[in-house]
Amino acid sequence: MVATQAIDQKQLGVFISYSRKDVDFAQKIVAALEARGLTPRIDTRDLPKLEDWRRELLGFIREADAVVFIVSPNSILSPVCAWEVEQVAALNKRLAPIVLERVSDDRIPEAIARINYLFFDKADDFDARVDELAHALQTDLVWLKEHTRVGELARRWDERNRPGGLTLRGQELQSVEHWIASRPRGAPEPTALHKSFVAESRRAATRRLRLTVAASLAVGVLALGLAAFAVTQRQLAEASRSNAVRTLATSDFRQGTSLLENNDTTSEGMALLSRSVREGQDKRALARLWTLLQQRRFWLPAQPDGTAAVAAGPVQSDAIPDAIKKRYKSVTVNGASAQVKFISVSGDGKRIFTAIGDNVEATDAQYRIWRSDGTPVTPWIKPPYNGTSYVASLRGYLSLDGNLLALDVTGWRETAYLQIIDLKTNQQIGSDVRATGRLPNSQNVQFSRVQFLPEPAHAGADSSMLLFTVSEKGDAVIFRVDPSGIDMIAKSEHAAPIVFAELDAAHEWLMTSSSDGILRVTRLAGGAGGELIGNVLHLASVATSIKRVGNDRIVVTLGPGNSPFFALSSVVKMPLAGPVVSEQASTGCKRWDDGVVYAMDAPADGKLRTSKGELSRPGPRQLAVVREGGQVAVSPVFSNEVILVCLGEGGDSLAVTTSDFVTEVWTTDFSRRLGLPIVERRLFGQGTTPQSTKRVFVPRDNRRALIASSLWDPPNVDLQWYSLWDLETGLPLMDRTLFENTMGDDEVERAMIDPDAKYVAFTGHSNKRFVALASLDLTPPETVSGWLPDLVEALGGLAINNEGAFEPVPDRPGKIRQGFENIRQFAPGVDPGSRPGPPSGRSEAGPVPNITPSPVPPVARVQPDPRPIAASQPPASSYDPVGTVRAFYLALSRADGDLAQTFVIPEKRGSGPFNPTSIRQFYSNLPSPMETLSVELASNDVVNVKYRFVRPNGSECRGNAAVTTTFSGGKTLIRGIAANC
Repeated sequence: MVATQAIDQKQLGVFISYSRKDVDFAQKIVAALEARGLTPRIDTRDLPKLEDWRRELLGFIREADAVVFIVSPNSILSPVCAWEVEQVAALNKRLAPIVLERVSDDRIPEAIARINYLFFDKADDFDARVDELAHALQTDLVWLKEHTRVGELARRWDERNRPGGLTLRGQELQSVEHWIASRPRGAPEPTALHKSFVAESRRAATRRLRLTVAASLAVGVLALGLAAFAVTQRQLAEASRSNAVRTLATSDFRQGTSLLENNDTTSEGMALLSRSVREGQDKRALARLWTLLQQRRFWLPAQPDGTAAVAAGPVQSDAIPDAIKKRYKSVTVNGASAQVKFISVSGDGKRIFTAIGDNVEATDAQYRIWRSDGTPVTPWIKPPYNGTSYVASLRGYLSLDGNLLALDVTGWRETAYLQIIDLKTNQQIGSDVRATGRLPNSQNVQFSRVQFLPEPAHAGADSSMLLFTVSEKGDAVIFRVDPSGIDMIAKSEHAAPIVFAELDAAHEWLMTSSSDGILRVTRLAGGAGGELIGNVLHLASVATSIKRVGNDRIVVTLGPGNSPFFALSSVVKMPLAGPVVSEQASTGCKRWDDGVVYAMDAPADGKLRTSKGELSRPGPRQLAVVREGGQVAVSPVFSNEVILVCLGEGGDSLAVTTSDFVTEVWTTDFSRRLGLPIVERRLFGQGTTPQSTKRVFVPRDNRRALIASSLWDPPNVDLQWYSLWDLETGLPLMDRTLFENTMGDDEVERAMIDPDAKYVAFTGHSNKRFVALASLDLTPPETVSGWLPDLVEALGGLAINNEGAFEPVPDRPGKIRQGFENIRQFAPGVDPGSRPGPPSGRSEAGPVPNITPSPVPPVARVQPDPRPIAASQPPASSYDPVGTVRAFYLALSRADGDLAQTFVIPEKRGSGPFNPTSIRQFYSNLPSPMETLSVELASNDVVNVKYRFVRPNGSECRGNAAVTTTFSGGKTLIRGIAANC
């Protein structure tokens, strides 16, 4: 609850939510946080009226930057604390639960349960725990303060009926847009009100720009009638108009690119980028659309191909036999008759669920399970309820075999939740499942569908079931349920009520539609909430049925006699572009990792030299370039530790990356930053966060940056993500793409932009040669800007009308056909509407990227060098594959990462499984040193190794590895390893 002092604008304001019974501990926390430079607020007053304390406390929560919730049996039972947590969740404030006294997990609200706790139930480590708490609260301090400031501006705008005069303008608008786009990992998301406020501010700014364009045109017309000033005024009018058009095009590029990062707003983003190309000739927007059409797949109008629609899987009927309805119309409870409010039957018909309860008649909500012969399985049970009122609705849904129960509980004016109960043990499985969604309704929100389905044997364990739920708030969710817990494996979110939701027969696709004409297809994927297949479809009318047809088609029912087909297809497939690239990068990098300095592709002495002098790092957050004569150019102090510096291709720029995945490009004397900071983590998602940035490649024109980041998945998989960025705006120009590298052949090892910045080449070894394995074209033919926007709008289904509003594209199939014809006519060598083969990488924005694999012949406008890079042939006496490999594995057994990397080719040192820090951490944590069982020469360049180690969890690995070697720089070195564990 809250304090009386004002929050210092430079300090973090912290609201303390607690039960009055725990006030002594709360006051102790306040004093400890104040001693560490924070400004906590705690309310110890008695506010007599409900409206008084709610109004005041809500103001305190709004003004706070973060909230500490003291977990105890007292606070969990407190209606006031529960209300405070709801407000914190609605405002998306940072929430830090600290445990004074432990409470069972099933009693803790969902908003708290999903956050890591700090435990204060041991008095002897109080100060250490407060240090952790203060550090956690102050992480991303500047971002949190802005969250609070913008939230207050948005609230004032909203409470005053959203007048245009209170919207953001100019530099402040750009600053806030960049703030939203650069949300740090783990920081609370901006609320819907934040986003609406910024979106309306941008729309207002766009309208003002359009008025400027119109006014400048009017000035131009007027100038024609003023002979004395005609030339001058016409030039001024044209200059004003050109500036306004450029500004508007840049604005569309910024907003459109950001919208592409969210599957639900991809169509809006495509429409904005199309307008930027059509009206402003923005080359960045054109490049972004061109990469989008190469990387993603879309649902395109199609003709029936004769394949029959696949029927849905087994469905449990909701129909209740009349005999059961009659038998359980009323029941006797404690000697009194009670009317049954809800009945359901298991799929095999052997068990019946009944629920009673009527608040008007003062009858508590209870349920009981029966056998089909009328004998009870359970006694009458009151459902667990932690709400602030009473259970208004109680329902239950049984699995096909009657062994699982989904108990559906809705409190009065509250949101429903499910408890999954194993009837064989009478124990709850996992945590409560709540009705979620984007719709704003929050009172008496229920599930419109709850159903158990059998999981196909190939998809999981025999004992697991699928739970299919549809919420009145707009979410359709599939969970996997087994005795160990509940996992969400697919989620389809809609901003309008769901009209249709169904699985295909194989239980691979979740197909949903809503009343606003939106259609989504989601692939079931364990633990990831599923992944969107293709794009979100914007239909002219509501889909009342969706059926899967074959592997990549659907048929949609829009009305009687109106059932169009859609096929999943790529749009543009480019031939492999570019000459064979050098195995050695043309520019060097230097990285600092856990106190160790690595030089990559730098001179033998490990020094990185720029055109202005030698680079050094005098402090963790600062760089310096020492010029001849001793003069020093010092960088500004960066926000976090500098971990990587790469020299630009032209030698006149430096890419500086800090530990929070932010990259800035500077001139080599640090006199000027080139563009905005690149916040790579804006593209991170669940399961896609790397360990660190591996390399940054800046081409000669200093307009773009190609960033590679990686994560080593022991023992032999290096996950590599690549993304391309526009420096002026700090925005991505491609979908972030993942490659998995197991150190074998035909796997991408690095990427670079060609000298003319026409394509990105993804390179690696194939048949002992270093070649381009895939490419992404960045320069569409000059003629496409005239017709590509029409095609892109048709693909997305939305365009922007003269009033600036999004509207459906008319004659979508005809415009797509015309667009494909234009590709064939005006873009020779481009394959429109092709079906991609096996992907070389995986796009973060969709399941199948369309990055061209190597077998496609080179594009005509780039003449590749057909000669591969040949490895130098070593003298027979100096080439010793077995000795090098034996020495490498001996270093691994000793957890000596620094020694181990010396046996590896230079370009792979310091990355993935050859990172010394990773080697030390992995092998030093083994209970006993790894044993090398045998090292044998398999062929001239391949050595087979057998080894054994025991993992920290006690499991054993008996591994086999094929180690590929090469001769480079007069030494035998390891080029790659393919291992089974």
